[in-house]
Amino acid sequence: MLTTTKICRTEDLLISTSLPFNQVNHLTKKVNLALNDNVFMRKNWEKFASLSKREREVFNLIATGKSNTEIGELLFVSRETIKRHRKNIYYKLEINSIAGVLRYARAFVL
Repeated sequence: MLTTTKICRTEDLLISTSLPFNQVNHLTKKVNLALNDNVFMRKNWEKFASLSKREREVFNLIATGKSNTEIGELLFVSRETIKRHRKNIYYKLEINSIAGVLRYARAFVL
């Protein structure tokens, strides 16, 4: 068995996972993905922190696959307002597609 442990500081938890050696390759991919996300997060923290509270709300809804119209209805604003928020988010994060949104969402665990 291969056992890994992660400290979750925000929840004061210690999480341990044990896998048989035949699943180590899968674990290696997961660890590499987590490490890459961590590097991305550290590199882009200031960009993400520059989003306003409302932009973060919109960002989270975009990341869950909601359309501009759906987001507008949820937040009680027009579709045009959401389009403006989306444009500002893309500009601040230096992205140009939903793939970029999903990359940030995965790295920042939203």
